[in-house]
Amino acid sequence: MKNILIAVDFHEKTQLFVDKAQELAKSFDSKVWLLHVSGVKPDNEEDAQELRDEQAELQVITDHLIKQGIATEAIFAHGPTIDSILEKAKEFKIDLIISGHHKHGFLYRALYGDTTKNLIKKSKIPVLVVPLDD
Repeated sequence: MKNILIAVDFHEKTQLFVDKAQELAKSFDSKVWLLHVSGVKPDNEEDAQELRDEQAELQVITDHLIKQGIATEAIFAHGPTIDSILEKAKEFKIDLIISGHHKHGFLYRALYGDTTKNLIKKSKIPVLVVPLDD
């Protein structure tokens, strides 16, 4: 397992699945690719600032993993979440995708679907799901 992709959505418990990825990366001497798929397009200054904030937050996680001795790169993408994850997984020859899972209400699922469930259904690459809810 040489390449691990972590799908980061900046949930308050993101560090839980980053820690799992760190353990696996150390065990297998893997490279970690941190991917955030942003729904924000910088159409105005407020959106541009939100995008810069997301990029900065992703860089903090990247720097943390690098300090732990793990080869890590951050990737920022725009577009449909599942398609973007799978596209990057193919591009970087990913062996394992790690995603956090947290519960959403009915309205959220009706509007946006269940990202983790759809990722598992569409992926040909193994997906490790880390539960984030208590």
